[in-house]
Amino acid sequence: MNSGNDAASALANAVGGWDRALGLMNVEAARLGATDTVAETPNGLDRHGQVTTAADLATIFRAAIKMPDLLKIMQTKTMSAQTVEGRRISLYNHNKMLQLNYPGHLGAKTGTTSMAGKTVVSAFKRDGRTLIVALMRYGGTMERASKVRYDWGFENADKVTPVEQLPTAGPRPQVQRRPALQVTQEGSPESGQDELLAAVSAPVEEEPGGASSTVILLVALMAAGGAGYVVLRARRPRS
Repeated sequence: MNSGNDAASALANAVGGWDRALGLMNVEAARLGATDTVAETPNGLDRHGQVTTAADLATIFRAAIKMPDLLKIMQTKTMSAQTVEGRRISLYNHNKMLQLNYPGHLGAKTGTTSMAGKTVVSAFKRDGRTLIVALMRYGGTMERASKVRYDWGFENADKVTPVEQLPTAGPRPQVQRRPALQVTQEGSPESGQDELLAAVSAPVEEEPGGASSTVILLVALMAAGGAGYVVLRARRPRS
């Protein structure tokens, strides 16, 4: 899909503003074990101090692909939408490996900024084994950069020993659902929401991030700057 930085900002405003959203995102990163990750913007646009690693992207994406609704979105090739003028347009998934029907596709998230360059994290599953590839500041096209690594990974997964394991996520606490905070065009809370404002002003530590924090965290960090490398993670089928 085309970049939707306004949508990411709207999600951040809904939980009480950017500061609270970033707090939730960073708490969620720590819970997942993405300890080298710091989110500084909810929409992933460049900002000094916002960093992540390929290993952390793989860790966060591993949590993301466990969400059925998100998988359905990431596996959608195209959909029709209507403009404010009433015109129908077609939206296309930017994941070229999905468009090319590379077998076993689970999902992918791409991102590009001036500081980060091109980044992508994706997952494919074959014969009970799931591989995740995270690429940062890569050259060429997504499908060429990723396909060669998946081809090699599926062919050699039984022949190599992992150099490291992805971290185990901590338990996810229960998060109380509440109405979204209504904001103005400038991003300030609208009047008449005193009770909701008091609720979202509670310290972040009292309400760790949930599934939505994982999604917005992934959106932001696909544009975080950092040195590029690849993580291949093979998960063997249970006997």
